[in-house]
Amino acid sequence: MKWVKRLLLAMVFVIVLAAVLAAVGWKMLHGTPAWAIRRIVLSPQQRAAAAERAERQIQLLMSQAQDAQHQQAVAARAATSTSSTQPAGALQLVLSEDELNAFFDKWDKSFGWSRRYDRYIADPQIVLHDHHIILAADVKEMGMLVSVHFEPVLENEKLRLRVVNVLGGQLPLPQAVWGGYRQKLEQSLREKIPQWRAGAKIGPDGANGDAVYVAMAELLAHVLNDEPAEPFIFVPYSARHADRYLPVRLTDVSIDNQTLTLTGEPVPPPQRAALLEQILSPPTPAAAAE
Repeated sequence: MKWVKRLLLAMVFVIVLAAVLAAVGWKMLHGTPAWAIRRIVLSPQQRAAAAERAERQIQLLMSQAQDAQHQQAVAARAATSTSSTQPAGALQLVLSEDELNAFFDKWDKSFGWSRRYDRYIADPQIVLHDHHIILAADVKEMGMLVSVHFEPVLENEKLRLRVVNVLGGQLPLPQAVWGGYRQKLEQSLREKIPQWRAGAKIGPDGANGDAVYVAMAELLAHVLNDEPAEPFIFVPYSARHADRYLPVRLTDVSIDNQTLTLTGEPVPPPQRAALLEQILSPPTPAAAAE
């Protein structure tokens, strides 16, 4: 019977096609993405040199931050409306991809950051590719290299870190695959933000750690919900005692030639109370979601 043969041939074709697609999908999930192919593995000596360059950049920024703090304090004492609210000048931080990763590795060893995440991920890395910031790591539960691609944009005085792609190896991952990890992260924010808000302080001498944690959690919550956020970063006054931070409003973010450039203006002391109120008052999307 011809129709039976045709049906059997069709079934064989579907099975073979499904097997081929499954093999291709498995290979892509465990393949090497384009941004990783071009990466050069640094020797220990090269990593040490990159970390040293990054430390010099950070120290220079800290020195600029201290100068800005002093200038703003002098302006505040002058008690004139023009000088007391005027920014103390632009700060700029320029770091290459190698410097970012080497600096992170060095601080990780010093402060033991990996103890908080090594059950879940391995070999975390920061990649600057095609005007995107890529956060990548081997996710142990999924058994593959996962990379999240962000496009940083400043628009209407807001910072937007748009998620443009989430890849497993070379293959785009649907939200159904990684949505559970997002929910876990949001749940963690909901649990921790109230405690940080209770201890947050921003004064003439800068912001404390809890204020920084709240601000960064707010930024992350907005990123998870694809929303614009307040464009603030916080620069520590001291590398050894990171308990006071200078609030800086970003005015430009650029990624070019595997280099990240952040430009910003220190928030003057008279405006820091408003910044603190802004941080403490609005609930984050993650905190508000139930």
